[in-house]
Amino acid sequence: MKLRAVSIFVFFVFSFLFPLKVEPEARVLRFPTIHEDQIVFTFAGDLYTVSSDGGYARKLTSHPGYEAFSSEIAAAQSGCECPIIGSIGPIADVEQQQGIAVALQEAGVDAIELDFKWGAKHKDGPLHAITKAVKQVVSVPVIAKLSPFVGDIVENARAVEEAGADAITAINTVYPAMRIDCRLQRPTLSSGFGGLSGQPILPIAVAMIYQIYEAVDVPILGSGGVVTGEDALELIMAGAEAVQICTIAMLEGPSAFTRINGELEKLTQDLDLGSINECIGIAHRYKLHVARSATAHGKGVHTHASIGRSGDSR
Repeated sequence: MKLRAVSIFVFFVFSFLFPLKVEPEARVLRFPTIHEDQIVFTFAGDLYTVSSDGGYARKLTSHPGYEAFSSEIAAAQSGCECPIIGSIGPIADVEQQQGIAVALQEAGVDAIELDFKWGAKHKDGPLHAITKAVKQVVSVPVIAKLSPFVGDIVENARAVEEAGADAITAINTVYPAMRIDCRLQRPTLSSGFGGLSGQPILPIAVAMIYQIYEAVDVPILGSGGVVTGEDALELIMAGAEAVQICTIAMLEGPSAFTRINGELEKLTQDLDLGSINECIGIAHRYKLHVARSATAHGKGVHTHASIGRSGDSR
């Protein structure tokens, strides 16, 4: 499967080995507006939306188990020209990850994405071990989706590349995030913390992709906060060769893909940037001026903008 920046992939999410039990009703939530009158948030691996005026949260995603998706994959392939990517959630058991990966490949996915919540503390850790193990049992490309602020994301990217990952998705949801209901004087989520997604995390995604691009040679899929074509172009200029969107598509429906692709194409024409592929990593032509004391999540900021991914000058 060849990655192209112009592609915005269709994803089927198979996040858990077994179906999850979900409470039929959610708590009353009150949040500021993120998209028109709706706020989107994640909880226990699922995506929910709730009106900014309060009310019950509505679940947008479900996890019936990977076996239930085989027929949906076949149906999607019959009417879709985009690659179908099966995404496996953060299951630490290597054999379970291998079993799901094999089942998804047999169902016909074009690639497999491993959704990681761990950092690369050592080669025996789950980040490296699961990537390597899944690569051993499937022939389709394997993509590692990395979380921000879980150790050093550059070291994590290098670890999965060394383990055999064919590509990297950056970034996952930003965790932890919390809101407090001032009327109830308690956190709005019963677990207290959740993963932040949607437009607020776009600058984090841009920064992480920028750093990863200079550290690895495998393609990067940009993810996090894309709402417009210009948002997508930011990720591409930082180094992404393809772009994922989720939250805005949940709110707008499939038309979001068409709109964002159209905006992206028009913007590159208006700015006389040539093809979208010519925009990949273009921001790295300019050397950053960062004080040596500047830090990113406890470590020095990775700023080697004058050297390309293969050592070529940019």
